[in-house]
Amino acid sequence: MKPKITYIADLDQDIDDFLAILYLIKYDVLEFVVCDPWPITDEGKARLEKIAHMSIHCFNKIQLGTRIVFCGGALTSVAKFIENGNTLDALVMNGGFVGSNYIPQMEQLPKFYGKELIRTYNFNLDIDSTKAVLSASKDKIDEIILVGKHLCHNEKNTIKDLWSSKFFEELQKEYKFDSGKRLHDVLACHEGLSLLNIIPDKSYCEYDYLHPINVDDKWGSIRGTYNKENVSIFRECTVAVRWL
Repeated sequence: MKPKITYIADLDQDIDDFLAILYLIKYDVLEFVVCDPWPITDEGKARLEKIAHMSIHCFNKIQLGTRIVFCGGALTSVAKFIENGNTLDALVMNGGFVGSNYIPQMEQLPKFYGKELIRTYNFNLDIDSTKAVLSASKDKIDEIILVGKHLCHNEKNTIKDLWSSKFFEELQKEYKFDSGKRLHDVLACHEGLSLLNIIPDKSYCEYDYLHPINVDDKWGSIRGTYNKENVSIFRECTVAVRWL
């Protein structure tokens, strides 16, 4: 039997989280959706209704007994979950950044040339919770897998390349999203399913064990806990570093 996954989503934002949910449903691995925040826009409410019609229960917090969380939004719910004495086998997240201190220039996106630190949307939604989660010991969260901005923003991460398939072609026709849209959360979901051996499909990314760092609300990654002026207070994570 496949492990079941809880997905944390912000359904009021663009369609990325919703597409990731449909991707997990495709593989029959989605158990619950946690909405953070609860939808208030017409689009968010419509997406919530569609999810409910697919017999997926939606909550405002992580349910007891949850073992695997995929996160497309803020880490508020995860921080509260582990603070209340609960544990997770794995957290998979679209978030973080691996910069020029690690990635050779030829592999960097032009928009990130020479940058070691940048703001990242999901980590900055609730910085205190992000710091609490990234500091959690392995007995709280056994594995943390991060797929960051340096990969998610690549044109490769669109239906014109990685996601060129009948499944996404039909979703594009139904939901009218641009063919150049970066599918950030879909990529993170695929990578999590692959690395956790939930599906047989191969990973699209190469990984390394790196520590996130935070300086003035900007994020980066280093090998080890110390690198020149940057000292990481955060745990080692499994971090996507480049395309395979």
